[in-house]
Amino acid sequence: EMMTYDPDVVPALDEHMPVIRNNLVFLLSSVNYDQISTLEGKQKLRADTLKEIQKVLKEKIGKPGVEEVYFTSIVMQ
Repeated sequence: EMMTYDPDVVPALDEHMPVIRNNLVFLLSSVNYDQISTLEGKQKLRADTLKEIQKVLKEKIGKPGVEEVYFTSIVMQ
């Protein structure tokens, strides 16, 4: 889940979601169980995810747009 205070960002998220998802798939596929088995690891993953989303939005619309990312569930295998 992503949080933004800027209503103009919501349509940009929809428009650029394929790029965001692609980048997140690559990010998440590079993480192993040991890296996210701790609270600190999960927090780092959340921060890395936020940075990636903000990077895409900065490139596409000129501003980071998203203030927070929240994981509502995590499946680890």
